[in-house]
Amino acid sequence: MGILMSTAPIVASLLASPISTQRLELRQLHITDQQSVYQLVNNINVARHTARIPYPYTQTMAADWIAGISQRASNGEYVWAIVDKKDQELVGCISFIWEFMAREAVVGYWLGEPYWRRGYMTEALGAIIEHAFIFLPIHQLKGEVRQDNLASQRVLRKAGFQPIGSRSEYFPVRQENVVLDVYSLSRSNWLKAQGENAPIILVVAAILLNEEHEVLLAQRPEGKAMAGLWEFPGGKIQHTETPEAALVRELKEELDIEVKEACLAPFTFASHRHRNFHLLMPVYVCRRWQGNLTGKEGQQLKWVPLKELNKYPMPPADIPLIAQIRDFL
Repeated sequence: MGILMSTAPIVASLLASPISTQRLELRQLHITDQQSVYQLVNNINVARHTARIPYPYTQTMAADWIAGISQRASNGEYVWAIVDKKDQELVGCISFIWEFMAREAVVGYWLGEPYWRRGYMTEALGAIIEHAFIFLPIHQLKGEVRQDNLASQRVLRKAGFQPIGSRSEYFPVRQENVVLDVYSLSRSNWLKAQGENAPIILVVAAILLNEEHEVLLAQRPEGKAMAGLWEFPGGKIQHTETPEAALVRELKEELDIEVKEACLAPFTFASHRHRNFHLLMPVYVCRRWQGNLTGKEGQQLKWVPLKELNKYPMPPADIPLIAQIRDFL
């Protein structure tokens, strides 16, 4: 519980970040989306495939639903608008309800009828799966669909979900008991499907500490993978380098500071599986260097007190280091 709760601000920031696919952008819903949501959902062909959406559906319902999203997020329910990049039209929504203690989430989605049979939901669901298993401490995703909703069942199966049973629940909106087929996808099975022989990428990082015991964070600039996230300085280890030599070079290239290998104290390491590779990262503590810290790659730098580290969204490999740094200091 402590680990999950301590990363909640980071998780909130990650969930607020837009997710991009080839054709779609998944972003937060805004009150300006009210009309689009109303027009798409006030359709019997959309509503009848769900268990919770009433029909008829009014503009007031759309406004109330959007206004309540931030409150429901505090209980683990997160919603993304699915937007077509080409014309910036909202085409549907996708969400999950996160059971923090169980480390699992239930996904749900709807798509406006004009956008059916284009593969949009398969594309959006694939992006949410990757986001959940790479960035978040979620071990299992579930999907629950009406037994007569064959299209949604096909979407889940195509994404790798497997049926694990069914259950019945009374839904006041429908004023009936609805039988739902339950599907499941584990992180381990998803990673296995991405390829067994993912290469190991070696990188190295430094925990730079000042006299006030603050830690230096650098924000990844636009144009780089995971742009906007905050990380500990460092980079890839080249073929002929030791981790120490690589870190000395990276700190000079990134921050314009001179560091001696003797000033690098081995601290810990991070091991994290991404979709197409496995990251292995030795981590060092450094208290002494020469030169003025400068973001030579355009990155923003910030000295952060220990108690505030969990307020900054970080790459998933860096997040577990926060608790270790606190314990060490």
